[in-house]
Amino acid sequence: MPVPWVQLIKLAPTILSLTNDLRRRARRLGKQPQAGADARLQELETDLAQQAEGLHLLARQVEGLTEAATALRRSLLVALGLGCGALLLALAALFLV
Repeated sequence: MPVPWVQLIKLAPTILSLTNDLRRRARRLGKQPQAGADARLQELETDLAQQAEGLHLLARQVEGLTEAATALRRSLLVALGLGCGALLLALAALFLV
């Protein structure tokens, strides 16, 4: 089944910006001196919320790709059915001639 590249290209900037934000935050956390337990816990909760948002976004995008692939499959089956019908009509016309 062909990959819907147009949709992948449209979604790529969103995925890249999200991953870049997470990477920048991880680097910034690694350079900071050890903070208190409460501050560290708050930072981890913020990161977890951002990762959950990213996973939700990726899940929606995968859902969109799945729907596109299903639509492509449906179109392929219709085209295949029409092609077979046209072939049968051509064979019948050839037989009658």
